Amino acid sequence: MVIFPPKGACPPCQSQSLEEFALSGYGKIGTYTVIGQGGAPPEFAALARTLGSYVVAIVNLDEGPSVCGQVVDVNPGDVREGMRVRQVFRKLYVQEGVIRYGYKFRPVD
Repeated sequence: MVIFPPKGACPPCQSQSLEEFALSGYGKIGTYTVIGQGGAPPEFAALARTLGSYVVAIVNLDEGPSVCGQVVDVNPGDVREGMRVRQVFRKLYVQEGVIRYGYKFRPVD
C-alpha cells in the first residue's frame, strides 16, 4: 500500500514499520476544472489575472494515490480526463515576499 502524503503509521493497521517509496510523478487526469476570473483563491489571483483561466485536476498517480494539482503548459480547452501527465516542480505563488514552490502537472510529450 502506498500512503501519500506520508504518515507516521499505516492508517488501516497502525503499524509504524513503513518504508519510504519514491513516486514516479506520472499519472492520468481523473477529473478537472477550469478556474477563471473571480474564482481563484487569493494566493492564485495574480495567476488568474495573467493567464485568464487555468486548470486544476485530480491526478491518479500510477502507483495508486490521487493528488490535486494545477495542469500547466496546455490550453485549458485541450485538457481531457484520462490525459497522461507528469509532475513538474514549479513556482506556486508568492506569499509575504517568499516564493512558494511545489508540484504541478504537464501533459506527457
